[in-house]
Amino acid sequence: MIEHIRSQKMRAFCARALEHAEMTEVAEHLAACPECRRLFQGVFQELNDHQPVSLNLSPELLFRHEHLDFDQLASLADDNLDDEDKEIINIHLRACNRCREDVRSFMEFRRQIESEININPAAGLPVTWAEVVSGWLYRHKAQLRQGYARTIIVALGLALLAFFLLLLLITLLNGN
Repeated sequence: MIEHIRSQKMRAFCARALEHAEMTEVAEHLAACPECRRLFQGVFQELNDHQPVSLNLSPELLFRHEHLDFDQLASLADDNLDDEDKEIINIHLRACNRCREDVRSFMEFRRQIESEININPAAGLPVTWAEVVSGWLYRHKAQLRQGYARTIIVALGLALLAFFLLLLLITLLNGN
């Protein structure tokens, strides 16, 4: 346990300007020391111009940094989320413009590629949007690789043609 907390350190604690380990140490000391809790209250009120303090524990505030990843977007599109995950995602989406735009964009992308991809759930194959998107990307990468291969073959052919034309030109010039 640390000694009593000094005013300067308490100000840094209230401003969240300490390193994580030091913040934890001070918080643990505050939990056990009534004298330092009184100092904390005084410093905190002073830093807030003695205004009443209110806490906002709304779910939107709690989940504001829980941004969606690709797996969550795909599960949302497949409607494969349990009720708790759906509720947390919906709470976050109410507070986060970036993730709302990600969902809108992902769903628009899904609608655009639906016609290109043949999904046959009746065939008994479990198909998720993550599998669909990764398959779609893989097919397009294969097309790009084929395009690169064609380009290399054409370039080699042109190089060989230029080489033979150069040999022919040299032969003609030496023959005269």
